[in-house]
Amino acid sequence: MVKLVPMTPAQFDAYLEPTIAAYARDRTRAELLEPEEAERLAREQIEQMLASGLDTKGHFFFTIEEAGAEERVGIVWFLIDEPSRTLFVCDLVIDAAYRRRGYGGEVIALIEDKARQAHCKQLRLHVFGHNTGATAFYRRLGFSAVNIHMNKRIDASGSTV
Repeated sequence: MVKLVPMTPAQFDAYLEPTIAAYARDRTRAELLEPEEAERLAREQIEQMLASGLDTKGHFFFTIEEAGAEERVGIVWFLIDEPSRTLFVCDLVIDAAYRRRGYGGEVIALIEDKARQAHCKQLRLHVFGHNTGATAFYRRLGFSAVNIHMNKRIDASGSTV
Protein backbone atom coordinates (compact mmCIF):
# COMPACT_ATOMS: atom_id res chain seq x y z
CA MET A 1 0.00 0.00 0.00
CA VAL A 2 1.31 3.45 -0.90
CA LYS A 3 0.56 6.99 0.14
CA LEU A 4 1.22 10.33 -1.51
CA VAL A 5 3.24 12.80 0.57
CA PRO A 6 3.56 16.42 -0.60
CA MET A 7 7.07 17.20 -1.82
CA THR A 8 9.12 19.57 0.27
CA PRO A 9 10.93 22.47 -1.42
CA ALA A 10 14.24 20.58 -1.05
CA GLN A 11 12.75 17.44 -2.63
CA PHE A 12 11.33 19.53 -5.48
CA ASP A 13 14.72 21.17 -6.10
CA ALA A 14 16.39 17.73 -6.20
CA TYR A 15 13.66 16.42 -8.52
CA LEU A 16 13.61 19.18 -11.14
CA GLU A 17 17.02 18.92 -12.89
CA PRO A 18 17.00 15.11 -13.34
CA THR A 19 13.42 15.37 -14.63
CA ILE A 20 14.39 17.95 -17.25
CA ALA A 21 17.34 15.76 -18.30
CA ALA A 22 15.17 12.63 -18.58
CA TYR A 23 12.52 14.50 -20.57
CA ALA A 24 15.23 15.83 -22.91
CA ARG A 25 16.58 12.29 -23.47
CA ASP A 26 13.08 11.06 -24.33
CA ARG A 27 12.54 13.98 -26.69
CA THR A 28 15.90 13.32 -28.36
CA ARG A 29 14.89 9.74 -29.04
CA ALA A 30 11.24 10.32 -29.93
CA GLU A 31 11.44 13.56 -31.88
CA LEU A 32 14.76 12.98 -33.64
CA LEU A 33 16.22 16.12 -32.07
CA GLU A 34 19.84 16.86 -31.33
CA PRO A 35 20.49 16.44 -27.58
CA GLU A 36 21.28 20.14 -27.05
CA GLU A 37 18.06 21.21 -28.77
CA ALA A 38 16.01 18.66 -26.84
CA GLU A 39 17.51 19.86 -23.56
CA ARG A 40 16.76 23.50 -24.40
CA LEU A 41 13.17 22.72 -25.40
CA ALA A 42 12.58 20.49 -22.37
CA ARG A 43 13.91 23.16 -20.00
CA GLU A 44 11.85 25.92 -21.65
CA GLN A 45 8.68 23.85 -21.55
CA ILE A 46 9.00 22.78 -17.92
CA GLU A 47 10.08 26.22 -16.73
CA GLN A 48 7.12 27.77 -18.54
CA MET A 49 4.71 25.21 -17.06
CA LEU A 50 6.13 25.76 -13.58
CA ALA A 51 6.49 29.53 -13.54
CA SER A 52 6.15 29.53 -9.74
CA GLY A 53 8.05 26.30 -9.15
CA LEU A 54 6.59 24.07 -6.49
CA ASP A 55 3.90 26.68 -5.81
CA THR A 56 2.56 26.82 -9.38
CA LYS A 57 -1.23 26.93 -9.24
CA GLY A 58 -2.91 23.68 -10.21
CA HIS A 59 0.29 21.59 -10.10
CA PHE A 60 0.79 18.96 -7.41
CA PHE A 61 4.03 17.17 -6.53
CA PHE A 62 4.23 14.13 -4.28
CA THR A 63 6.73 11.57 -3.19
CA ILE A 64 5.26 8.10 -3.19
CA GLU A 65 5.92 6.24 0.03
CA GLU A 66 5.20 2.72 1.13
CA ALA A 67 2.61 3.14 3.87
CA GLY A 68 3.98 2.23 7.27
CA ALA A 69 7.57 2.02 6.08
CA GLU A 70 7.93 5.76 5.34
CA GLU A 71 10.20 4.68 2.51
CA ARG A 72 10.19 6.53 -0.82
CA VAL A 73 9.28 4.35 -3.78
CA GLY A 74 8.83 7.08 -6.41
CA ILE A 75 7.38 10.45 -7.36
CA VAL A 76 4.32 11.80 -9.11
CA TRP A 77 3.53 15.22 -10.57
CA PHE A 78 0.10 16.06 -11.91
CA LEU A 79 -1.92 19.11 -12.75
CA ILE A 80 -5.61 19.75 -12.44
CA ASP A 81 -7.08 21.90 -15.18
CA GLU A 82 -10.36 23.07 -13.73
CA PRO A 83 -11.86 24.61 -16.90
CA SER A 84 -11.52 21.34 -18.83
CA ARG A 85 -12.16 19.24 -15.70
CA THR A 86 -9.07 17.18 -16.49
CA LEU A 87 -6.33 15.77 -14.30
CA PHE A 88 -3.14 15.37 -16.34
CA VAL A 89 -0.33 13.16 -15.02
CA CYS A 90 2.86 15.00 -16.00
CA ASP A 91 5.32 12.54 -14.47
CA LEU A 92 5.03 9.25 -12.64
CA VAL A 93 8.20 7.40 -11.75
CA ILE A 94 8.49 4.33 -9.58
CA ASP A 95 12.11 3.96 -8.48
CA ALA A 96 13.86 1.04 -10.19
CA ALA A 97 14.18 -1.07 -7.04
CA TYR A 98 10.39 -0.95 -6.49
CA ARG A 99 9.06 -1.60 -10.00
CA ARG A 100 6.73 -4.48 -10.82
CA ARG A 101 5.32 -4.64 -7.29
CA GLY A 102 1.96 -2.99 -8.00
CA TYR A 103 2.91 0.49 -6.76
CA GLY A 104 2.17 2.16 -10.12
CA GLY A 105 -1.38 0.83 -10.19
CA GLU A 106 -1.93 1.92 -6.59
CA VAL A 107 -0.71 5.43 -7.43
CA ILE A 108 -3.05 5.67 -10.42
CA ALA A 109 -5.95 4.60 -8.15
CA LEU A 110 -5.02 7.37 -5.67
CA ILE A 111 -4.79 9.89 -8.51
CA GLU A 112 -8.20 8.80 -9.80
CA ASP A 113 -9.60 9.52 -6.32
CA LYS A 114 -8.04 12.99 -6.42
CA ALA A 115 -9.57 13.52 -9.88
CA ARG A 116 -13.01 12.60 -8.57
CA GLN A 117 -12.60 14.91 -5.57
CA ALA A 118 -11.72 17.75 -7.99
CA HIS A 119 -14.79 16.89 -10.12
CA CYS A 120 -12.62 15.97 -13.10
CA LYS A 121 -14.20 14.09 -15.97
CA GLN A 122 -11.03 12.60 -17.38
CA LEU A 123 -7.54 11.47 -16.45
CA ARG A 124 -4.90 12.03 -19.13
CA LEU A 125 -1.19 11.43 -19.57
CA HIS A 126 1.48 11.25 -22.26
CA VAL A 127 3.73 8.30 -23.04
CA PHE A 128 6.52 8.43 -25.60
CA GLY A 129 6.08 5.82 -28.32
CA HIS A 130 9.35 4.06 -27.52
CA ASN A 131 8.17 3.41 -23.94
CA THR A 132 6.27 0.24 -24.74
CA GLY A 133 6.33 -0.99 -21.14
CA ALA A 134 4.53 2.13 -19.92
CA THR A 135 2.08 1.99 -22.83
CA ALA A 136 1.16 -1.61 -21.96
CA PHE A 137 0.89 -0.73 -18.26
CA TYR A 138 -1.50 2.16 -18.87
CA ARG A 139 -3.61 0.13 -21.31
CA ARG A 140 -4.04 -2.51 -18.58
CA LEU A 141 -5.34 0.26 -16.32
CA GLY A 142 -7.98 1.29 -18.87
CA PHE A 143 -6.23 4.11 -20.73
CA SER A 144 -6.54 4.28 -24.52
CA ALA A 145 -4.61 6.16 -27.19
CA VAL A 146 -6.12 9.49 -28.20
CA ASN A 147 -3.54 10.72 -30.75
CA ILE A 148 -0.59 8.96 -32.28
CA HIS A 149 2.25 11.03 -33.78
CA MET A 150 4.76 9.17 -35.92
CA ASN A 151 8.23 10.14 -37.19
CA LYS A 152 10.49 8.73 -39.84
CA ARG A 153 14.18 9.67 -40.00
CA ILE A 154 15.48 10.74 -43.41
CA ASP A 155 19.21 11.16 -44.00
CA ALA A 156 20.64 14.17 -45.87
CA SER A 157 20.61 12.35 -49.22
CA GLY A 158 16.90 11.70 -48.90
CA SER A 159 17.03 7.97 -48.27
CA THR A 160 15.54 6.38 -45.20
CA VAL A 161 17.98 5.65 -42.38
